[in-house]
Amino acid sequence: MGGRVAFGMGVRGLPGNGPFEGLDHVGDYVGIGVVRATSSKADAPEAIGVAGVGALARGTALPAVAIGGIVVDDVPGLRAEGLAGVAVVSWICAADNPRTAAEELTRAWAGPA
Repeated sequence: MGGRVAFGMGVRGLPGNGPFEGLDHVGDYVGIGVVRATSSKADAPEAIGVAGVGALARGTALPAVAIGGIVVDDVPGLRAEGLAGVAVVSWICAADNPRTAAEELTRAWAGPA
């Protein structure tokens, strides 16, 4: 693989459950979700929305990446909540034109021109 391999971890839970207690030194980033209900993962936890993901992200010193049922309209809010990125499957894979869908996500992350 070469170079340095990043190690991430996912968390489930709601704010107040302390999902990151003692874990900030374990990984390079954390995946938090799910934002919306998703069909790409059969055992996905209940959706917690943009605000719920943001609240969990503020509970860790690690860079946080949102995951789970993300649509392009969620992206600006996730960035505003302080997320370091988004991990998206369904929005791209279910699109008629996956390249266009990925470009939409990129523009949404970048913000207004």
